[in-house]
Amino acid sequence: MPQDDLGHLLDAAKDHFNKGHYKLAEPLLAQLQTEAYQKPDISYMLAAIAFDRGQLKKAIQLFKQSLEIDPEFTDSAVGLSIILNDLGRYDEAKKIFEDAYSVMKGKQKTGKDSYLNQKLSKKHAELGELYMVHNMFSEAIEEFTKAAKLNPGTTEYTLKLGECLLKTKNDSQAISTFEKALSDNYEVDTHLKLVEALSQSGQKDKASFELDKMQVRNGERPEIDSWRRRLEDLNF
Repeated sequence: MPQDDLGHLLDAAKDHFNKGHYKLAEPLLAQLQTEAYQKPDISYMLAAIAFDRGQLKKAIQLFKQSLEIDPEFTDSAVGLSIILNDLGRYDEAKKIFEDAYSVMKGKQKTGKDSYLNQKLSKKHAELGELYMVHNMFSEAIEEFTKAAKLNPGTTEYTLKLGECLLKTKNDSQAISTFEKALSDNYEVDTHLKLVEALSQSGQKDKASFELDKMQVRNGERPEIDSWRRRLEDLNF
């Protein structure tokens, strides 16, 4: 089949895949494979379909195949890390991610990718989420710290970092982290996280003061009243 036709076939497969129409995408991808069309996203999409069906062994093989074609294809590195984490193979998953990170850092030095920091921060955050799922909060802190540093404009990463710091009883760091998140982008939920961190650290008066500030800014809200009752119960 001519290269142009193969390219159109791949575009059609991607369209079906992105819409979640895996039954339509799969035969097109299989046809591309029979044509020996070497593109990392073909194996990646087939791997994602296999993973969705619970075919983990097949998904691992396809993700690895994608990375053999292009070691810089980070979506496959992350997908493979997800599966290996789910299987409890944490060290192997971390190594795969770090190898992809090294490749991307090399691209940064050569100026090949102006959006590299955003891509890297997203991947660090995804790995951090995986560690959180498995209650590996120290490892998650490391990943969210990197994500927030690479993309400081994304408050979500800062909040996740604060949540992990709370889980590990690093109260003072959690307080500073939530304060920074508030200064970057005010949200009621973020303010409540600051109240939680202050309460956990035993600073009940400061937590109460933050609730007063919330009420002035946002008016009467049930979550503010709920936290006031919790603080009162903690005083007994």
